[in-house]
This record gives sequence, structure tokens and C-alpha cells, in this order.
Amino acid sequence: MALNEKQFYSSGQARWERLGALCKRAENSPRALKGAELTEFINLYRQTCSDLAVVDTDDANIGLRQSLNDLVGRAHGIIYRRPQRPLKEALGEAILMSAQVMRRRYRFVLASIFFFIVGVTLSATTLATRPDLRTTIIPASAEENFSGWKKGEFKPRGVDEGTMMWSFYATNNPRVAMISAGISAATFGLGTAYFMYENGVQIGALGFEMQSVHKLPYLLVSIFPHGASELTGMFVSGASGLVLGWALISPGRRTRGRAMMEEGKDAMVLMIQGVLMMFIAAPFEAFISFQPHGPVALKFAIGLVVLSAWLLFWTTYGRDKDPVGVPA
Repeated sequence: MALNEKQFYSSGQARWERLGALCKRAENSPRALKGAELTEFINLYRQTCSDLAVVDTDDANIGLRQSLNDLVGRAHGIIYRRPQRPLKEALGEAILMSAQVMRRRYRFVLASIFFFIVGVTLSATTLATRPDLRTTIIPASAEENFSGWKKGEFKPRGVDEGTMMWSFYATNNPRVAMISAGISAATFGLGTAYFMYENGVQIGALGFEMQSVHKLPYLLVSIFPHGASELTGMFVSGASGLVLGWALISPGRRTRGRAMMEEGKDAMVLMIQGVLMMFIAAPFEAFISFQPHGPVALKFAIGLVVLSAWLLFWTTYGRDKDPVGVPA
């Protein structure tokens, strides 16, 4: 029996319009519908699904079919939407995930540190044994910075200048973290490894220069308050890149695309964590590390507390919730 399209439309128009109105109210959350309205919404959804089946079977006009299909799709999305979690719950899950991923991927963090230490060792050794190669280790653009460090003189920063530098560090340093992770996919991890190594070369050269004027402890204490988060964050973001690089080098029985998708989840967590650590380091670098009159003991204590807090978080937070059988 052929569908009487005019009669069908006339009988269904009111409920379709009502369902559309309820969809509009419930788009942000189904909780917007209370009691009888929610029951009505579900019943209208079922009836409209039946109407759509009738239209499809009897091959009614395309416009009506598309309209009902869109309406059913909207209602379906509202009914079967994953419940929104409270912000506190989502934040707690994100914090737990960051600690678990660090425990799961700590070998890549150690690898990131290894490439950095190779750079430190190589540059310091080269400067000690082959001073004629100094210009190849220390670029001309870094000479003024090195000279300032060796003088051991920092200008006091007022609140305005400190705030400005805070803004600079909070913008520049996270960008470095993202670069160290981002270049990995295009270089099979070698770009990230070289990035860690190159940063180690510069730190090793600066350390050697400071040691030559007997101010290495001064350098270490000056960078410790912010370095506890900044350098550590660089290692974590470097681990992110190495995770992706290893997925490309050794995907196992997976395709490289599949390996990138699966390993990319942990890599993203590491990168975000590294970026956040850079943000956290910014105020320490702006207001504490380079204050000339800041007590040395205070700077050391701040750096020690920050570094200890990160290590304690990574090693203990949510350990009882780690999946059974997954190595820490």
C-alpha cells in the first residue's frame, strides 16, 4: 500500500516539531529535561525512528527523509552521549594518567637524559682538551651571555621586569618542549635525540667556562630553582619524541601508522606534561633564580623541594591504581 505522504506528514508534524524543540533544550545536557519531559523525549525519539523506517520503506520524497534522518540523529546523539564528568573528576584522572605514563615510559625519559649528558660530556671534554675548537662549540652569538655568567652579576629585577620575563619564559620555554617532541615523527626520533644532545652541548660548555673562573657552584645554584622543572620538563618532552620515534623504528607486528596511533597517546601525555612543567618553571626563573641578592641556601632549598616533589609524584601517586601486570 502506497504511503499517503500528505496524511503522513500531517499526522507526524506535531511530534517532530516537539522532538526538535526538546532536542534544542537538551543539546548541552539531557539533564535539562526533567521527569515527564525526558520520558516524552524518549517516546518521541522511538516514534520518529519508526516514521523514518516507514519513509525509507515507501521511498517518500528525499527532503522529508533527510529531515527525519537529521532529527533522529540529533536525538540519538543526546540520548547516547557519554555523560560529562565533573571538572574535578576529569582533572584527577588527567593527573593520575600523567604519573602512570611516566612510570610506564621512564626508560624513554632516561634515554632523553642520556643524550643530554652525552652532549654535556663531549663539549666539556672538547673544551678541556682542544681549546682551539672553542668556536665550534660556543657560537659567537652566545659569547655575550657566557661573559655575563662568568662575571657573576645579575641586575636586580623589579616586579614589572620580573612579570615581563615571566611572560617571556612562559611563552618561549613551552615552545621548546613542543619542538623537541614535534620533530620526532619526521626524523624517526633522531631529531629529538639531537635536540637533547645540542642542549647538553651548550650547558656543558657553559659549565666548563664557569668552572674555569671557579664559579660552577654559582651556576648550578642559579639554575636549580627553575631548572628543577624546566630541564626536567625538557627531558620529559624529549621522551615524548623518543616514544614516537621508537614506534616508527620498531612497530612490532603493527603497521607504523597503527603504532604511531597507539604510542601517540602516551607521547601526547608526556609532551603536555613537559609543557606544563615549563610553565611552572617560569615564575621561579623570573623572580628567584637570577635575583642577585637571593640567599643561596634558599635557592638551593627551592630547587630541591621542586625536584623532590616531581620525583615523589611520579614514583608514588596512584601507584595502587596501576594496571596489574604492567611493569612500572
